[in-house]
Amino acid sequence: MNTIRQESQSASWYRLLDHVMLLRPTVLMPVWTMTLLGAYQGTNPLRSLIWLHLPGRLPWTLALYSLIMGAVYIVNQLADAETDAINNKLYLLAQGYVTRTAASIEAVVLTIAGYGMAWGLSPDVRLYWWLLLVSGAIGIAYSVNPIRLKGKPFLDLLANAIGYGGIAYMLGWVSVAQPTSKMLRMALPYVLSVGAAFVHSTLLDREGDKQVGDNTTGVVLGIRASCVLSFLLITGAIATSIWSGNRISLVAATLSLPLFGYTVFRHSLQAIALVMRISVALLTLIAALLIPYYLLVLVLIIFGVRWYYRKRFGIRYPF
Repeated sequence: MNTIRQESQSASWYRLLDHVMLLRPTVLMPVWTMTLLGAYQGTNPLRSLIWLHLPGRLPWTLALYSLIMGAVYIVNQLADAETDAINNKLYLLAQGYVTRTAASIEAVVLTIAGYGMAWGLSPDVRLYWWLLLVSGAIGIAYSVNPIRLKGKPFLDLLANAIGYGGIAYMLGWVSVAQPTSKMLRMALPYVLSVGAAFVHSTLLDREGDKQVGDNTTGVVLGIRASCVLSFLLITGAIATSIWSGNRISLVAATLSLPLFGYTVFRHSLQAIALVMRISVALLTLIAALLIPYYLLVLVLIIFGVRWYYRKRFGIRYPF
């Protein structure tokens, strides 16, 4: 009897974790990184190089933005279940561990909770609300027909570059400071850097996307041209970092440049995946060095996700 009860409790615990992992915590990390960097660079960080606390409404912004983006990721998985099954990834919906009905309900609840928190926060910067609304709209338009930006070459790139590199950064900025023209200049290198990494990501899912008819940037351009585009985007990130005086993006993009250059000549998917992950990790590492307890959060999540996927599916993820 005790064994049956323990097995039942274990199954319930896994089902709860399934719904948590449906939010894709490791994919939320780049969102947190860009939001934190936006806030950091919006508060004149020369006064305090290392942050020991999060200022203003930033903690609430991170919480509610995670709920909204988590809902967006669920919608993306609902729309891409067939592709994910072909690419053998994101098992929860593709293999029926979470039902479509349960996932849909979760997405609705998260959306209401996220925007409800934003309403209760009553930000005095109108742009704050617009950024949240546009972010959610882009996320839905990316996945859902009839718009489905994912299936439209270059529009998929633009949506991700602006969403992750621009909107997330600016949301962090306006959480702690007034919007300025400098904010737009500082955001531009991140838009290009995120775009470079995104193009690589479309190559990793190229076969599955082709089979379901999604004409992503990677599908249309092919591997060679996509790698050249990524290299040009990261080069543009360096140029705009110098122009805007964005030292953080300059360091990350400069370190990434030879890696993207390598994939121009080396077209293996393993190399492409590694370069994409390293380029994203560089910005995350910089943010963690500037905000030390962010590093602790990242470590806990990464090893928590790793433990979950090993126990649940017997695989090593995210690495």
